[in-house]
Amino acid sequence: MKITKLKVGSTFGGVISEQDYDNRRVMWPDGYEIETEGMTLDEARKLRIKLREELLSEQWERMEILRNKVKADALQRQMSKARIREKDNKQYVSVTTITSWDKNFFMKDGELLQHAARGKLIDKLVEHWFEKQVWLELKELVKQYPELRADAAIMWQGNLKLRLDTLTHEKFFEKYGEDFKIEKAKPVIFNEEHMYSGEPDFIGYFKDIRSIIDVKSGDFDWEQLAAYAKGDDVGDIEQLVIIPVGETTNDCGYMKPKVNKEIDAEFKKFIQMRNKFKENFGI
Repeated sequence: MKITKLKVGSTFGGVISEQDYDNRRVMWPDGYEIETEGMTLDEARKLRIKLREELLSEQWERMEILRNKVKADALQRQMSKARIREKDNKQYVSVTTITSWDKNFFMKDGELLQHAARGKLIDKLVEHWFEKQVWLELKELVKQYPELRADAAIMWQGNLKLRLDTLTHEKFFEKYGEDFKIEKAKPVIFNEEHMYSGEPDFIGYFKDIRSIIDVKSGDFDWEQLAAYAKGDDVGDIEQLVIIPVGETTNDCGYMKPKVNKEIDAEFKKFIQMRNKFKENFGI
């Protein structure tokens, strides 16, 4: 007997736990029918087993994508400031969400927003300087980069009275500007193994050594930069560099660059943070 048609199908389902005592049950049928050129019963059985295994593998991948999406949605409901990027239908938690979720809880939302707004503005100021070697006043910055208008308003009108002219970026670059060479500004990186994403300020060179470079006006985590360095397509990074532009009482009017070459050690610390985050939020 020759087999000319073969039908492969199954029903796949399971339970996704969004959080404790809150589960979502999912189930869907799947399958297809193919025509063959004619094969024996034994050949048809072997082919059907192979095709069902392939189908099952596809269903497991589909289930994992769905679970990942459900967890991401639950996280954003629970933590409004959580940042998540999507790539190939998969959800990647941002590096800063992983490193900072338990540190900023004591700050009022409005104050956190003001600091974030000034951070965006100073990042763009430095990016512009690297490109043009010119510093911009706030009005000119917003004129050239209108997408920053809301951030400028949040910073300027906020109760913290944060300002750019209290920072030390101009003095810093008078001293160290020639030591930097920028390769990429604001590249988005992904790490498939540990399912995170991030956006370092710069990838480039400091004193001819390829580096992850971040501008900071306050506290920082080396773990954050190490995570960027381990992005899938970042390439070889030899050191982590902080450009400190916060206020200082130094007589010279600036702080020295901060450099860390212990990337693997800092990345181990980040992975501990990543695992703890997944333990707490399931993603």
